[in-house]
Amino acid sequence: MRFNHVTAGNTTVSELVGEGALLNTEDDALDLMMSAGARFILVHGSRVNPDFSRVATGPAGAVLQKFTMYAVRLAIVGDISPFMTKNFDAFFRESNRCGDYLFLPATKEAIRRWTEPPAVKRAIPARGTSLNSRSPDRLPTGLWADPGIEGGV
Repeated sequence: MRFNHVTAGNTTVSELVGEGALLNTEDDALDLMMSAGARFILVHGSRVNPDFSRVATGPAGAVLQKFTMYAVRLAIVGDISPFMTKNFDAFFRESNRCGDYLFLPATKEAIRRWTEPPAVKRAIPARGTSLNSRSPDRLPTGLWADPGIEGGV
């Protein structure tokens, strides 16, 4: 197996290069992880079994479980149309959102997603409130008022 290694910041991404089917079984996944020597691995779609995402016969679940067990992230890049089945469509979208497994058309996009710091999302409180305000008048009355005690809790 041959790899191109790309380093950006503290992240090294190993891109598998060459031709021929490779990612077919759990053992192939283990060999790939051991040979790559990185926690981020890019594999072109042409190097993956076309039946990868078929529910009845495909090895996707077992292969991705191996990557999860060893805390290695995988991106399948290039032509991913053979893997786009009805059952896996939602899985692909959710995987791309979370980032542990990426299914993307371009190598550069996968490298960018893994090497750039994530955008900081801040909660914006509603007008006139703060994130720390928990006054009794903002909660349902049943949680604060006890009809047997005058004035509530």
